[in-house]
Amino acid sequence: RDYPPPIRDWHNPAFIKQARHDIINELVRRGETLETSVKVADQVIEKSRQKANKKKG
Repeated sequence: RDYPPPIRDWHNPAFIKQARHDIINELVRRGETLETSVKVADQVIEKSRQKANKKKG
């Protein structure tokens, strides 16, 4: 599976919610617990935002 596209501050909240949902589903499919998947998804989204802002600035 591919990585989700970079998440930027100007993205629609529905896009961010869908990306989070996709990450969680993929991690659960790979055998992670739901709790761990939620934590990882939130970290991935935050890291993606930081990277996008770093490239912008």
